[in-house]
Amino acid sequence: MIIVARLENSSFTVSEEKSFKRIIETPLSSRVIRPKFGSLLHELIDKNMDDEFRMLLSSYLLDCFYDENHKAWDERLKPNSVELISLDSTNGFVGVRINFENDEVELNLGGF
Repeated sequence: MIIVARLENSSFTVSEEKSFKRIIETPLSSRVIRPKFGSLLHELIDKNMDDEFRMLLSSYLLDCFYDENHKAWDERLKPNSVELISLDSTNGFVGVRINFENDEVELNLGGF
C-alpha cells in the first residue's frame, strides 16, 4: 500500500501523483515495450529489514525514475535523495521521504 502525502497537479495529461505511483508500483521488466520502466521494490518483499535492505530500498527508489541512459521517465520527477523515516519490521512497513528538485514526497510502503 502506498500513501502519497503531497504532489502538486499540473497541466500534464497524467498527474504527477499518478505518474509517481505508476513508476514505483510497476515491476521492472514487466512491460514489453519499455522493459527498463519500473522498480525493483517487489524484490524486497520478505527480505530481512537490515542495512542491506535499507541500502537497496534507497537505491531502487532513486533508480526507478530514470531509464538506462539516466534520462527521467517523467521530467517532473527527478529525485535527489531518499531518506528512511521509519522502519517497522514486525508489520513490514517503511516510511520514506523522497526529495525531488522542487518538491518532496513522504510515503508509507507496506507489504515487506
